[in-house]
Amino acid sequence: MAAIYTQNLNLNPIVITADIAASGSAPNASGWKGLVTLDGGSAGKLLPATIQNPGPVLAQSGIIVCKIMLVVADSSAATVAGQVSIQNPNDNTFLYPQIAVTAVTPPAPGVFLNENLVDNVALTWKDFIVTGLTATKTALFIWYR
Repeated sequence: MAAIYTQNLNLNPIVITADIAASGSAPNASGWKGLVTLDGGSAGKLLPATIQNPGPVLAQSGIIVCKIMLVVADSSAATVAGQVSIQNPNDNTFLYPQIAVTAVTPPAPGVFLNENLVDNVALTWKDFIVTGLTATKTALFIWYR
């Protein structure tokens, strides 16, 4: 198996190679935000003071999505036809339209979606879950600011 990407939820872009399920229950369910370790992992949580930030600092309250890309996760494995969904962990509303994945046989360097979002359509996500990556054998990249 020649995995191309490694999951890292603290990068920009965020690299997601496996489904992210919701933990907890609504209205306090958490997805990506609960797994992030860079900012403490919880919106509104006070972070420890540092030399650079001597006063109280609130954890990141969300992201503004600038670009989304869905690619083949493993160059030696075939992808499986299906859907990748990005949803709110509390009410399962779709934060982005479902992304269709077609079956591709190895070697499979493929891009299923590569969308740059301009400022007037930028998406603001407080938190999110992702399903379908594991089943379709794809990886999702999310650039944000």
